[in-house]
Amino acid sequence: MSPLFSIVMPVLNGGAFLERALRSVLAQAGEDTEVIVVDGGSTDGSVAVIEALLRPRSGRNGECKNERGAGEEVQGASDGGLAREEPGDGSVFTQRRGDAETQGFYPHLCDHWVVAKRGALWCSEPDGGQSAALNKGFARARGRYLLWINADDLLLPGTLDRARAHLRAHPGCSWLAGNLVYIDAQDRVLRVARDGRWHDWLYRHAPVRVYGPTSIFSRELFERVGGFDESLHYLMDTDLWLRFKAVGARFDRLPHYCWAFRVHGGSKTAADLRGAADPRMLEERARVYAKNGLRVTRAGLWQQRAWRLLNGCYARAWWEGRRYCDPLLRPRSGRNGECKNGRGAGGGAHGACDGDLARGKPGRVPGGPRSGRNGECKTGRGAGGDARGA
Repeated sequence: MSPLFSIVMPVLNGGAFLERALRSVLAQAGEDTEVIVVDGGSTDGSVAVIEALLRPRSGRNGECKNERGAGEEVQGASDGGLAREEPGDGSVFTQRRGDAETQGFYPHLCDHWVVAKRGALWCSEPDGGQSAALNKGFARARGRYLLWINADDLLLPGTLDRARAHLRAHPGCSWLAGNLVYIDAQDRVLRVARDGRWHDWLYRHAPVRVYGPTSIFSRELFERVGGFDESLHYLMDTDLWLRFKAVGARFDRLPHYCWAFRVHGGSKTAADLRGAADPRMLEERARVYAKNGLRVTRAGLWQQRAWRLLNGCYARAWWEGRRYCDPLLRPRSGRNGECKNGRGAGGGAHGACDGDLARGKPGRVPGGPRSGRNGECKTGRGAGGDARGA
């Protein structure tokens, strides 16, 4: 039976955060969840981390357990050339060039996918960047609903359970959008961000407010709009939401903190968060808006802000920021739930996500390991390198 969820994690030199990111996904991936890791040819040890966490119960990742020789191509596979034997046997399978799947929606060809523990597979080879890696992963995915998490971020506890419950109650839903927590390199909560329901008038002259990997969308919707635009480096998610909107899709807001977005120096969007965006990001933003026919106006942006004030989003974010941020990180008057970091790396902070945010042990986000690594949508390709993310 096909899984309900397919989660893709793009990685390139995931550095200090990859392990934490992958553990946050595996901790809540049930029998109905497929995990796909797409590594872009990391050279910093990321592949070893992936192998260790996805190692099957018997055998080593990459070791062929079948009777065929290492050079033989595994034949068969109704799913487009990925011949699946017993899940979890650690075999390397070769995707045949010319498979029906690769001639259709996606042009990507990955020579070797490693089928690891049940419901997980990964590959490592050079690719065209984060957008290409996501398209490649979703091309291989079998789930009814798709989502991604970057290699320096966290999928917060309870996210998949809340999504399952919502989708059972609303089987016609094709797009979910959750809320966001900002964390630092030590998993301390810096601030939170939340939003409300969809209203068409909010997005006529302002971008769609969906926080990157908090979004869970149907395979049918993703394929209908043609996947990610691989020419985009920063705003591939914004572009995707605008194309969802163009075909008539409207998200359901999931009132849950789904994604912990890591703010760190290696993030490609760190400068934007400080109000000093990379000129390349500004150029790409203008290009995405023009491509999708969006004319952003000052009135449209203020209309969104006014609505968030009236519907309580700012107040809830402020209150929850005060509840879950470390008191020593909190400004005397915290605006919009923001905690300003005024202490060293050794300090502790409260975690995230219990209903909305879960109270965790001081010093780390609940669900995260005591030590390890994690990735993100600002760099997603790791602190030491060209981390993937947006």
